Amino acid sequence: MALDDAERKLTYEIVEAPLPVRGYLSTLHVQPVADTGGAFLSWHATFDSAEGTTAQEATTVLEAAYAAPAIAGLHTIIA
Repeated sequence: MALDDAERKLTYEIVEAPLPVRGYLSTLHVQPVADTGGAFLSWHATFDSAEGTTAQEATTVLEAAYAAPAIAGLHTIIA
């Protein structure tokens, strides 16, 4: 959806996937940490639960799928 190299932001949409959500829009933002020379990653998403799924169920599935595995994968790619 959008890529801003200067701000170090990426916004994407999931149109179709085996996830219990619809209207998924997410932004990743990498900010430098001056004290350590490292970086801080924020990952924000908005979505609606798919029919038959509660908001809590959808959130739990997304956190399990994205939180640890995806961030670990990003670290491997950019480290």
